[in-house]
Amino acid sequence: MKNLIIPEIIEIQLTDLSNQPLLIENIFVYLKTKAIRKNGFNLGPFISDKNGIIQITKADFMNEVSATYDSGLMDYSDIESTLTKVEIKLYSEEELKKMIDSRTNIWSNLLNGEKERWGSIEKLIESLKNSNNKHLELYNNFQEIIIELDGKSNSIKFRMKIKTKANYFFNPKIKKSN
Repeated sequence: MKNLIIPEIIEIQLTDLSNQPLLIENIFVYLKTKAIRKNGFNLGPFISDKNGIIQITKADFMNEVSATYDSGLMDYSDIESTLTKVEIKLYSEEELKKMIDSRTNIWSNLLNGEKERWGSIEKLIESLKNSNNKHLELYNNFQEIIIELDGKSNSIKFRMKIKTKANYFFNPKIKKSN
């Protein structure tokens, strides 16, 4: 059984159902790993830019691992000992609300590794509040995305189809019909 090998970059292009790129910022995803023993990791949040692209560098990945260890919530083994199949999941609106609440009331300081990504707890919370995930019709049940982090590629790029709620347009090139 192979162990997880973290690539230099993971790039996700968000698309509509016809596989056309969506120019949508502030969509939040996380990576879910499975462990052979102990607990798997839920790493994130990772956020899309104005072009609908989510870039996860090896440094971002490892900073989230550090934050997970620092949270002290569960018992984890080394990230490298988790399975190579990693699931990409969209945060639901409810998950984001819970994260805002916990980061406001419980972990009100940045955890190890988060300063490099967010700069301040206020910036992290503000980013979560500005999430566009609330405009998505379907979340994790829509599509299962599993990537293989087995070291065969140092750069992983793929597309993730998402569906927006009726009458909500992210792509400025698409004109809303009356």
